This record gives sequence, C-alpha cells and structure tokens, in this order.
Amino acid sequence: MGHIPEIDSGHLLRSRRAFFDTVRDAERLILEDPARLATTRNALVADGYFYLAMYDYALDEPLDSIRKELSCAVEAYFKVLESRGTEPILSSLQVHLDASARPINPLIRSASGRQVDFSIGNSARTYDFCAAAFLSQARSSVQHLAGKIWDPPNAPYVRWDSIYCTPNQQAIAYAFRELARGADEDGLSCLQNLREERLTELQRNEVLCLRGVAKGNESMIGFGIEELLNHHCAYANQKQNRNDPDAFVCKAAVNTSALCLQRNLMPWTKISSTPYLPVEMLKG
Repeated sequence: MGHIPEIDSGHLLRSRRAFFDTVRDAERLILEDPARLATTRNALVADGYFYLAMYDYALDEPLDSIRKELSCAVEAYFKVLESRGTEPILSSLQVHLDASARPINPLIRSASGRQVDFSIGNSARTYDFCAAAFLSQARSSVQHLAGKIWDPPNAPYVRWDSIYCTPNQQAIAYAFRELARGADEDGLSCLQNLREERLTELQRNEVLCLRGVAKGNESMIGFGIEELLNHHCAYANQKQNRNDPDAFVCKAAVNTSALCLQRNLMPWTKISSTPYLPVEMLKG
C-alpha cells in the first residue's frame, strides 16, 4: 500500500524500534504519575504513535494496524490539548534557528501570572493531527480536533523564524478550523491574514485548496491538490528527506480531502495515484 520510493527499509525499522521504545517509556511514566509533565509526556506518546504509523505505512504493513496506531496518536494528542498551558518549558528547549535569531520563548503568562508553555499543541501541530484523525477513520474527531486549533493572542512562539508555528501556518490552520465547522466566510477571512510574499509554494497550493473548498469549486480544489502533491513529491524525493516519516504522507492534501468528504466534494477521487495521498485510507 505505501510504496514510498527509495526508502531504506533497514533504517526505517531501526527508527521504528526507537520510537516504539520512546512510546512505551512515556506510557509507563504516565501510568506511574499521570499528573507529572502530562503535556510533554502525552506529546511524546502522540508523536511516537504517529511516526510508528508512518513507518508502518512506508513499510507496507496492514492497514488496520496503521489505523490503530493513528487512533492512539489522536487519543494522546487530545490529552495534550487538555493539559496544555499547565507546565513550564525546559530552558534547553528554547531554540536558536541561526546566530542572529532571537531565542524563541514559548512561555506566556497564565491568568495567575505564572509562566506556562502553550507551544506544545500549537495551531500548526493540531492542524497536522487533524490529518492523523482523518486517516485513522475517526472522522468525527477531525471536526472536534479542528475546533481546538488555537494559539494565545500574540503568542511569542508564533513568528516568522519559529520552528513551532509561523504566522502563515497559523492563518492556514485557523482557516481550516473555520471551514471544518462550515463557517466559510470566517475561513476566507482568516486567509486574508496571510503574508502572500512569505508563502511557500506548498502553502500557496494549500491556500488554493482551502479557498476552493470555501467556494465549493471542485476544479480549483483538484488543481490545488495536484500541485500540492507535485511539490510534496519533489520534497520527499530529495535524498535527505527520503526516510523522513513526515514526508511519507502529504498532510495538507489529507486535510483538504477531509473537508471535501464532509461536503460531498470528491475531486480527490480523480487525483493521479500517489503514495503521498493514501486513497485506500481515505475511502474507509
């Protein structure tokens, strides 16, 4: 089913083993002390199960097993969102992207005045997990999860050089949230917050898809998905990205497909076959 080209199966199996161990360790710690670092530990579980699913997809494992792992990822991610903003970030996680960049400080002050971290569960990451929910067949969870796409106003981790979430990523995620609840005008309004000159080619086509959904324009959506997949394929086929589990599926195309299915729009059924949009998993 996966048929991801030119993967190193041995490397993937070793990486899968490492993620499996990480998930088991995090789950054990959660059982021992559910309240301690709940956000961080559930994030490890959510990411771990997601990557296990992606490795298994690339390795052509059974579909039921992949969906089960994705379901576990989504379940853990909901727990991340439940406890979001309850713990401080470790100073070692404040990242410089380059020598001239300011350190990204995802801490913001809670109502009590204590500094807490909202970067885990940021809008861009929640948008990605909506794709995991759709692929797991938990389609009712997609809308529920989309409704939780949110960042605190003026969140310091939302900036152009952020590894967490850029302003354009936030605008796209917010637009998806509004379209998922059927608020098309609000979705289009979110897209007006984009800085067009800072959009990547992938994001330009993502935006085209979202505008097409809002307008019910299947030809616009179909063209956007095709272009999304073309750019994603070019990225995934670069040597340094071939074994990257984040490259095995085009999450933006999956999320567009989720919105289309919700509205009985079916342009993705006409898309050329590609492993990066797993039609077998979309069909249910």
